[in-house]
Amino acid sequence: MPDGFPLEGMELTHILVSADTARARDFYVDVLGAELYREYGSSIVLRCHSFTIRVPDCRAAYETLGSRGARFLTPPVNWGGETRCFLRDPDGHLFELSQAK
Repeated sequence: MPDGFPLEGMELTHILVSADTARARDFYVDVLGAELYREYGSSIVLRCHSFTIRVPDCRAAYETLGSRGARFLTPPVNWGGETRCFLRDPDGHLFELSQAK
């Protein structure tokens, strides 16, 4: 970026409150494939930086995540310039899978 933000190596951490830490960890790691960075006490830190997950093939990602236990609110819908579908994590946080054309 021209103004120097963000800089190489910077990371954004999302803090999500979970009713069941083990269930949340299993969802993010086993279903979404996030990297478990650190776990301590009742907290987990994941390398999962966005609520919109850009994918090269939305239908394939939908099928893969569905086979891992993800429950989608919508199947992939082609909106012309983008194909999208939506799911929630076990605590109700909304995620979008997006394939740009």
